Amino acid sequence: ASLVGVLHDGTATPMALVISLCGVLTVSISVLTRRAQARRDVQAQTA
Repeated sequence: ASLVGVLHDGTATPMALVISLCGVLTVSISVLTRRAQARRDVQAQTA
């Protein structure tokens, strides 16, 4: 919310940018978590 306040210029663009950034971060964290789980599963199978 504070980032939207800093970027506020009277349009909806700052809010759209923050929502998009949150979406990108969420997908990135999800992909990294999925890779870590897959790596852990492979290590567990070989041990």
